[in-house]
Amino acid sequence: MRQQELKDYIKQRKHLFWYTPKDKVEDVSDELLVEMILKLRNFGRRKGIV
Repeated sequence: MRQQELKDYIKQRKHLFWYTPKDKVEDVSDELLVEMILKLRNFGRRKGIV
């Protein structure tokens, strides 16, 4: 089960998972989540990532 901080992070950036059904966004795989975080880092948007 995911920590609340991680769920909040995903909710704040749910637009990144536009292809995922809205009711499944919190269930994206850890691999996909890491990929999105790394992509955000490349765009200089690391704010809020620990």
